Amino acid sequence: MTPDAFIEFASEFYGNCVAIMQAKNSDYSPDDVTLGEVLETACDLHITVQQALGVHLRKHWSALVTHLDGKRPLRSESVDNRLHDAANYLALVCLWERAHTTVIDAMRGVVSARPCECHLHPPEDPLRAMSGGPPGLVLVVCRRCLLIGYLDLLSTL
Repeated sequence: MTPDAFIEFASEFYGNCVAIMQAKNSDYSPDDVTLGEVLETACDLHITVQQALGVHLRKHWSALVTHLDGKRPLRSESVDNRLHDAANYLALVCLWERAHTTVIDAMRGVVSARPCECHLHPPEDPLRAMSGGPPGLVLVVCRRCLLIGYLDLLSTL
């Protein structure tokens, strides 16, 4: 294959990546924030955004390596689909590395608009018994406020 033919091949490959990203955009960008789902997952699991992206990427990479080693053929997705998904996750890693402040600010705007659902539970509430806290009311912090705290923490790193 000539270098020009390879450039044409690569253009088609990356064009397919973009087409897949457009088709899956709602998965990548809930609330119109690219990486929004990854941020929420990282917060929920108490891991970094990089770790969350790594988990997604590793799924595809692991399947590809197993296939390339000849240990097991890919069954659930074609090689092309795995390669396209891996390339798209690498693009998301690049986006986080280059523009995390913009992503965090966009997500903070979306999350801040959600209603706060923090509340106090009376002592007779079963949740209070599970908390092991002192007698009285127990504050339960809602997912929105936990996510805002996580975004604030990310802003300091």
